[in-house]
Amino acid sequence: MSYRLAAYAIDIDRLKAVFGSKNEKLVSMIKSCRERDFEQHDEWFAAEIEQGCPTIGDALEQIVMGVITGSKQAGFQYAYATEALCQFLGMKFPTENIGFISRLGMSTGLTGSGLPFPVPEPEDFPEVGFLTAAQVVEEYPRHVAAEADRPWDEDSDAREELISMMRQVQEWNEGIVTFTY
Repeated sequence: MSYRLAAYAIDIDRLKAVFGSKNEKLVSMIKSCRERDFEQHDEWFAAEIEQGCPTIGDALEQIVMGVITGSKQAGFQYAYATEALCQFLGMKFPTENIGFISRLGMSTGLTGSGLPFPVPEPEDFPEVGFLTAAQVVEEYPRHVAAEADRPWDEDSDAREELISMMRQVQEWNEGIVTFTY
């Protein structure tokens, strides 16, 4: 099975400021722009929603209101709601070669940081990670040097793509958030 990565250039402080902002206009705009996507998402996860997980729209509202009511099992919905925020507030990178960053053999905060909000983490999917602009500045040269010393392997193209994204967000003084599913 093939997994895909979605990566977004975004100001992490701006994203984190959404939590508890009570910005109902933001919620309304995202729900309006993504109405059909949210409907399809909720159809896909209907069984989990019937068992008490929030809908993606409810998870989005909870993040913005700063009141999380979902259980540990609902972590995936908060991750997908976070991605909706990233789609709205950030810029998506086209990705071709990257699946799970954790399988690339790179030491990066993208593999251990999880979600940027105090919400339940997904138990399995999606795998989420983020780096602030300062963390990108720290990590980027280390990865460039490590890749220059590494012989080519089946993950080289994926690592190069990720390093290229880091270079770009560094130039923009942005952070990066990744989702693999």
